[in-house]
Amino acid sequence: MNQQESNPPSVALMTPLLNSEEDRPIRIGLITVGGTNSNTVAAMAHGLIGVACTIAIDRDSAALQNSGADRIVLIGAGDIGSISSKKTYEMARKQANDIDAAINDLDLVLIVASMYGATGQGISFVVVEVARRRGIATLAIVVVPTEWQGESSRFGIDSAVRVLQRRGATVFPIPSKRIGDALVYEENEVVKGVENLFATVSRSVNQSQHMWIDLEDLPSVLHPGGIAAMGVGSAAGTDRAAKAAQRAIDHPLLGAERLRHASGVLVNTRGKAGSMRLTEVKTVMRLIKSSLPINAPVLHITSNEDWVRDELVVSIVITVSPAHQGSST
Repeated sequence: MNQQESNPPSVALMTPLLNSEEDRPIRIGLITVGGTNSNTVAAMAHGLIGVACTIAIDRDSAALQNSGADRIVLIGAGDIGSISSKKTYEMARKQANDIDAAINDLDLVLIVASMYGATGQGISFVVVEVARRRGIATLAIVVVPTEWQGESSRFGIDSAVRVLQRRGATVFPIPSKRIGDALVYEENEVVKGVENLFATVSRSVNQSQHMWIDLEDLPSVLHPGGIAAMGVGSAAGTDRAAKAAQRAIDHPLLGAERLRHASGVLVNTRGKAGSMRLTEVKTVMRLIKSSLPINAPVLHITSNEDWVRDELVVSIVITVSPAHQGSST
């Protein structure tokens, strides 16, 4: 049987994405947890379409005041002395009501946290707990070591990622390239990761697009508790659809191997208004589906954006559900 024919069709709903109880558009928040240079991420977030608010949560009062975030939550008394992740978690749990007050009007949150330090681990655990109790869809970009940094640098970090998964977050690991006391990642990698993930998800649920999906459909591809990966590719000229799709597949944070183990896939194809052809969309999906498991569900969204000029941009976000995790992640 032909694999492409067996794959479930792409799904795109054309009903407005509104909160059924309050009849309002979906609100998406970006949360930075200490140790991720929150002022950089918050400043970048204001340039993204669809960000309802930015929230910074930290033990460092000075960092919070300089974060530029719309809302801030100080954990503890502002003392940034060294403490364990368990102690940080206990402190954050005591202020769960403060965290709840900062996020309770949101429908989806993207958390950015480093797993190297106690602050990033302990606070992010509580943020996810509070969000999930509220029924808020929760995605987490976490900074982790690269493979070449060895097993010693991963001590405690893998278990911290698993804690986030057990609490129901969809986790996007971004490998760092160096270890430092404060900035333990390549800043551009994290910023690009936030931009790519947020743009793909927000475009998918943004009712200003011609086609969008209902928030309730996201868990079918972005599995709560799953490990996720993403890739972006662009191309112009002849065969731009095939080239853009292949570059997205080959992206360093994705790759064909991860696609082969995907439990769900979210695809966003965008181009200049009037320039995107149906044949190009079919080409993109044919190439992506050829690398997927036969039964992997796919949600596909197209959007028109004049800034891309003559290019076609393809974004792919995949998750591997907890039941299928292993060497693929």
